[in-house]
Amino acid sequence: MNAQEQKRQVQDRSVIRLCQRTNSANDHSLKKLIPDINHIRERTGVPGIAIGVLHHGEVIFTHAEGYRDADEKLPMNVDTAFIIASLTKAFISASCGILVDEGKLQWNDKLNKHVPFFQKNNQFVNDRATISDALSHSTGLAQMDPTWAVLEGDTLLGPEDLLHVTGHLPTKCDLREHWSYNNHMYSLVGRIIEAVGPEKNWGDFVKSRLLKPLGMNRTTTDGTDLKDDNMAEAHYVLNDRTAKKHGRPDLSDKTSMGACASIWSTVPDMLIWAKAHLEAIKIEQSGDGTKQHHVLKNVNKIVSHASIGPADILQENTYGFAWYRMHLPSPAYGDLLLGGRTDEILGRDSPILQIVFHTGEVAGYCANFYLFPHTNSATIALVNAEGFSDPGDWASRLIIQELFDLKPRIDIVRHAEVAAQRSYDRFDVLRKEYDDNRMLNTEEPPKSDISGEYVNDGFKLTISVFEDKADNHRLKMSLNMRRGQTHHLIHYHNDTFSFIPPSREYLDEHVMIDYTHYTQFLLDFDRVDRKVVGLNWIVQPGIPAEYFKRNIQTP
Repeated sequence: MNAQEQKRQVQDRSVIRLCQRTNSANDHSLKKLIPDINHIRERTGVPGIAIGVLHHGEVIFTHAEGYRDADEKLPMNVDTAFIIASLTKAFISASCGILVDEGKLQWNDKLNKHVPFFQKNNQFVNDRATISDALSHSTGLAQMDPTWAVLEGDTLLGPEDLLHVTGHLPTKCDLREHWSYNNHMYSLVGRIIEAVGPEKNWGDFVKSRLLKPLGMNRTTTDGTDLKDDNMAEAHYVLNDRTAKKHGRPDLSDKTSMGACASIWSTVPDMLIWAKAHLEAIKIEQSGDGTKQHHVLKNVNKIVSHASIGPADILQENTYGFAWYRMHLPSPAYGDLLLGGRTDEILGRDSPILQIVFHTGEVAGYCANFYLFPHTNSATIALVNAEGFSDPGDWASRLIIQELFDLKPRIDIVRHAEVAAQRSYDRFDVLRKEYDDNRMLNTEEPPKSDISGEYVNDGFKLTISVFEDKADNHRLKMSLNMRRGQTHHLIHYHNDTFSFIPPSREYLDEHVMIDYTHYTQFLLDFDRVDRKVVGLNWIVQPGIPAEYFKRNIQTP
């Protein structure tokens, strides 16, 4: 017996033990977890949560609690629709799987074969990057999410600007050198689906080729399609852990970044989506000719290893096309979740458990979705606020531990409380770094020196600096003059000004989830012969600052 066969037998024995331990899952009820789920939701401040569990191919648990609208006290139920954020990406990769099956695409097609993609900053990416690279986050291009962020209808990037902006993304690493998450690339693949498919809109393709045949009747690529009002509103959380509603983000199949995060869905529909993937995986692995009749195509390719994940660990930590792959127990479990790592490893003494999963987070919503192919199981958790550490993440961990009887049992509620406090303290940590790096007693330049418009054509962004006469002539900055992207500007030191939030609540209200380092709040004005001619803004930590040239028509 060779080494490969021995390894396969060990894995098979682990799967058999795992299945034996989970065959009794239907005999006990996951309902006993509800008090813990409710406690975690309250501690994180999130108004509502909806959960579903599939096991051995059957739905064994659904649960919803709290409010879909905290201001109006409207209750949530399992049919409440949520934006599923980055879980949208799996619908994009599944669409590509169908088009590959029909011969209209190849996984290794160059991006510029189907759309006029031209990467200005990286000729190698321009010449070599493929659909596979885009789907597996392997292009090496920087994420730069604050340049398009949405809040209450404030979208910074127009649909007509997407190709231009993707062509100007800076390089984070070499092509295929490291995993580098990139929402722009999924939006670009949405354009490729439109270019080669029969529909003019990627959303229409998803609706006709995936949602309709699967019977996912309350899932859509545009929230306005849902005619009833059973939709979860977006919220932010106050310091006292009460939630306040803010407007839904402007994301749909008609907006620039819709293909990375715009789909609305429900717990029952996402369980249908899970079951379809698990069925397709088994059919394709069996080599059964009936696969040609399944809605999903090339699923094994889509969920298999395409790139190395973000952690350097012995256990599997890879990424497919819109799916993370990991084996539990793993010290890196939590790195890809809002709750983060814990000081105890989930399932440390249990058999290997393969998980295929993804998470999602966008202005006022979080989603967690897991597949367990060896037991034909899945979990989905949807919430309507980021809160103090996503309760959907912790609810999923509770369910996984219970469903698979993981040993030793760890106190997930305690870990959730620690993570919630860490999330609450995040602004104070950021503010301390900000204060510690500030040079005191430097002269503040006159407001007239810096007032004006500063343009970065690559990102189609204009930073406007102005005195607000209606607000006691306070200095402000605005991104593309969007209401939700307008902030007070204060002197930091020398020729550097800051738009750092005045409080943690302001940070959450404006959903600055992509601002993780104090330097992202600084605008460093550039002078030539004492005249301000531009400014530098660090959009993403670790990436050189973007330069904004001053409009010569402004003072």
